[in-house]
Amino acid sequence: MEPSLERVGILIANTGTPDAPTPEAVRDYLRQFLSNKRIVPMNKVIWWFILRLFILPKRGEASAQKYRKIWTPEGSPISLYMASLAKAMNEAYQAQNMPYSVKMAMSFGNP
Repeated sequence: MEPSLERVGILIANTGTPDAPTPEAVRDYLRQFLSNKRIVPMNKVIWWFILRLFILPKRGEASAQKYRKIWTPEGSPISLYMASLAKAMNEAYQAQNMPYSVKMAMSFGNP
């Protein structure tokens, strides 16, 4: 009788990407990303005002313009490349009959 192989999970992750190349989606993403105390370790009250009064209004539109230049009809290049990498890794492991399962994740944004 052959021994049963347990599945091993591999998680590939990156910081994240906005849902769309629009000022609103970029602001939502930046708000989540820049509200994390590990990203910006400063006084929360002071940072709240800086973020909402200065950074989000300006960077939302400016960053959206840059995202539009690289955005594809299928979506964010970061999401697409991560999904493609996870799929290729899964196919390679499956072809070699290796018990690995690869999933992708993002620290901020979706998924």
